Amino acid sequence: MRVKQIIWAGAAVVLMAATPLSAAAAATKVVVGFNVDVNTIPLHVLVAKGWDKKYGIEVESKGFARASDSHTALRGGALDAIVNMGTNSVALLNQEGGDVKGIRVISLPHFKVLVRKDAPYRTVAYLKGRKMAVTSIAGTSYILTAMALRAINMDPKKDAEIVTGAPATILGLLEKQEVASVTLWEPFVANALKTGMVRVLEDPSKIYKDRYGEDFLHTSLAVSGPFLAKNREAVRSLLKALEEGIQFTLDHPAESNQIAAGPLKMPAEDLADARKSWGDSFLRVGTGETIVQRLNNMYARMHELKILEKPADARQFWVVNP
Repeated sequence: MRVKQIIWAGAAVVLMAATPLSAAAAATKVVVGFNVDVNTIPLHVLVAKGWDKKYGIEVESKGFARASDSHTALRGGALDAIVNMGTNSVALLNQEGGDVKGIRVISLPHFKVLVRKDAPYRTVAYLKGRKMAVTSIAGTSYILTAMALRAINMDPKKDAEIVTGAPATILGLLEKQEVASVTLWEPFVANALKTGMVRVLEDPSKIYKDRYGEDFLHTSLAVSGPFLAKNREAVRSLLKALEEGIQFTLDHPAESNQIAAGPLKMPAEDLADARKSWGDSFLRVGTGETIVQRLNNMYARMHELKILEKPADARQFWVVNP
């Protein structure tokens, strides 16, 4: 009897050893959206390197051309997270009745106001009374532009006519002189400059910083509130994997560009040009109380412009330690 027990025990150990880890404890799947942008390179790196699986999750990434489309997907349950949601959008979506939690600020802006090369304008102030194109009223292309206009005492709702469309669409409008300017981000800026048709008029984030004395905080890892409530450990794992992705992207630019070229559908050389223009402005540190206060400063300015209908307190929808 004793011998049989030992044999059965040994067999059980062998069986457990032969059982794949995924069968014993299946990795939590996390569907992560991204808007086409150089600041998403860490996401593509972490997936390629398998760091999601290292931390017990399985990341599926989905790309979107416009921020508004990814927001709709998140609110509708098609996404669990967005790796580069505008920090401004986190506040907006919550005020619109969404349940979105900001987890970590990822990067500073890399937006530029572009005009035709032959345009006579010298500064953004010259655009008063003209049509200005952005990709979405809910996205950073509009909000940062509006806050830059406000910083130079222009009213974005009275002193400009705002037109929206996908990047290719609004660049086409600019080429046909149907708008005076477009506000875009990398890699769209670098690619547009290569055509020789446009030039940079101004950097709206610089206008903002010159006026307020602090950086505009651009993108963030944001998650669905219901997903966080049910999968807090998976969100922690996603954050850990993303931190590794950010560090690798900074330490190994050439390899990370090669990895991201496929998902972003552009040559690694173009990504390198875009990153050079941007300056790799990833935030090296996580989101703590200092960052939360700067977010609140931004939200107060958004409320002043009536971009936010009500005052917003970042502490209500930012989770510093998930």
